[in-house]
Amino acid sequence: MNVTTMTMPKAQATRMLREYRARLLKKNDDELRAVAEGLAWMKRGRAVINLTEAIRGGGVGADGLPKLAICRSDQQRVNVRWWSWQTVATFTADRTRESGRRIKGGELEIDMGTRPANVRNGDSISGTTIVPLVPPAALAEAHTGTTALARFFTLWEVEKWEPIPPRDPMLLQHLGGDLYVVLAHWELTELERAVIAGTRR
Repeated sequence: MNVTTMTMPKAQATRMLREYRARLLKKNDDELRAVAEGLAWMKRGRAVINLTEAIRGGGVGADGLPKLAICRSDQQRVNVRWWSWQTVATFTADRTRESGRRIKGGELEIDMGTRPANVRNGDSISGTTIVPLVPPAALAEAHTGTTALARFFTLWEVEKWEPIPPRDPMLLQHLGGDLYVVLAHWELTELERAVIAGTRR
């Protein structure tokens, strides 16, 4: 999966992080905090992505749907729907309610910058696919101190918007706005793909 990332030399990230933290002491601001968090991860050698730009950059497939998918990592399937009159594609966890309460992060809207092609006015295009399994090695690579998948998001390339297991996902953590830090990137083995093909349909 080819996704444009943002990185920064450690010295520059360290200097800018000091400046942003000093500013945060004077003004508690969500934007300043998101930048500071991104700089802290870059200082540790991590890459940061702009999610909208990443999904837009992935383009659309022959079916007219985005080639990249995003979902909270503890979910098993994700749906996408894109209405003819909107530039926004909506990714929804297939299981959006637990104990009658809406799952935080169960839905993400991505502005694709254009309306879907070849869709009649008033109609939509949609699809459902399997969310990748997050193996123990990916969580170890993340170095976050937690294995609670509900805290993370998974981004991957969709071969087809059908119940087909993916191959090369990324584990992300939300920083703020459109910014996400890349915690891990891995290839699913044929064994892992075979298991989730049977259990996540």
